[in-house]
Amino acid sequence: TLEKDSAKRPYNLNMLRDGLLPFSTRGAIVAEPGRRLAAYFADTIMLAMAMTLLMMSVAPVVLITLNGMGIEFGLQTVAIVLAVAFSVLYFAIAESVWGRTVGKWMFGLRVVNDQGQSPSMGASLIRAMLVPGISILVSQFASFAFYNPDDALGSSFRSNLASQVGWTPTLLMLLFGRASNGYQCLHGLLSGTKVVRLSGNLESRLLDHYEITAPVRTAETKSFGNFEVVGQFQENPDGISAYLAKDPKLDRPVWLFDGFNELPFGDQRRQLTRTSRLRIIQQNTTNGRSWYATENTPGVPLIDVIRHHNSE
Repeated sequence: TLEKDSAKRPYNLNMLRDGLLPFSTRGAIVAEPGRRLAAYFADTIMLAMAMTLLMMSVAPVVLITLNGMGIEFGLQTVAIVLAVAFSVLYFAIAESVWGRTVGKWMFGLRVVNDQGQSPSMGASLIRAMLVPGISILVSQFASFAFYNPDDALGSSFRSNLASQVGWTPTLLMLLFGRASNGYQCLHGLLSGTKVVRLSGNLESRLLDHYEITAPVRTAETKSFGNFEVVGQFQENPDGISAYLAKDPKLDRPVWLFDGFNELPFGDQRRQLTRTSRLRIIQQNTTNGRSWYATENTPGVPLIDVIRHHNSE
């Protein structure tokens, strides 16, 4: 609500609610590989249909224009350049402007940078040039290399083989994804981006300019008192770490903040209870670092709070 850019400030309570939901366990989480692959398949199917039309309509025009300018290019070269350029621009523009492609929108996914915002055009281009850019480039070259007009049956088999070869670069990049790094594949690591899954509570069409925060599973098992860490949010510049933890006794999620030099709250602050303030469940010191845990709440509408107090 204090954003200097008015376009990033919520202009109604629904948008404010949607901006706060990602900080809840019911908001956004790191997208699992299966859902991401399904979204990618959906995008590639749509791209294949679009590129077929592109080759039939645009490629001949480009070829004739280039030849008319005295630039000699074969149809094969023009087709490869158009296919790669069209695919890269589709992914780069969609993910930098809306944070998602059509496939990711269908499966409730969004691409974010380290600050939880939609990535810049530069970062999106890096992602798109690696996936699907390299895969389509390899697939196109393989298709033409394996094609033999004198052997129709064999060429059909080799064409299918070329499609499989085209998936190899993408599969190799997927090997870099780990639960500990939020399933960031090579194109995500190089571009500083990751993919998160939005829950059904989030109206994704309102979130193009909002930061999305999703906890990443920690590489090692951590616990603070009785609380078991489930995931970690990005560490703040001041050295304070924020965790999503679980209270095993009551089977409830909690937020936990660690890295203070001393206990951050006095008894009066801990005993103070307000509907609008998170309740401090516990604070303690472990290995010379102080931490505290608060309840994790989805929030309630302000009008409900007012009605509650008026009824009292």
